[in-house]
Amino acid sequence: MEPSPTLHPLTQTLLARRGITESEQIERFIRPNYKRDMYDPFLILNMERAVLRILQAFREGERIVIYGDYDCDGIPGSVVLHDLFARIGVANFSNYIPHRHHEGYGLNKDAIAKFAKEGVGLVITVDCGITDVEEVQMAESLGMNV
Repeated sequence: MEPSPTLHPLTQTLLARRGITESEQIERFIRPNYKRDMYDPFLILNMERAVLRILQAFREGERIVIYGDYDCDGIPGSVVLHDLFARIGVANFSNYIPHRHHEGYGLNKDAIAKFAKEGVGLVITVDCGITDVEEVQMAESLGMNV
């Protein structure tokens, strides 16, 4: 990779370690065009099913919890959903970020029990939950979808 006069050498090294070495690749990475570069989310397994379930919750006024991991993916992802829901006028939702030291990573059974008591019908996980089989089963047994 030829050094770029506009990129810091550390940035160039980090890109190279990701296999991004060609000028066009670098340009796409540094200056993405969201129309051109956006991944089709409906290629994700069961995405249509998830969207339909969320729309059902909106229509029926169900309480929704956006349950995000406490890291650098979960928090921004939760904020994006929060801002989207607020912008489109959904009022019956809240965000929940578990305490890193007291609850740990992933879905937490105490939080799920609390959601059930609050009448939550849908828990949307952000950057967690994929391996939390017991916790999802618990939520389902308490009448919630995850």
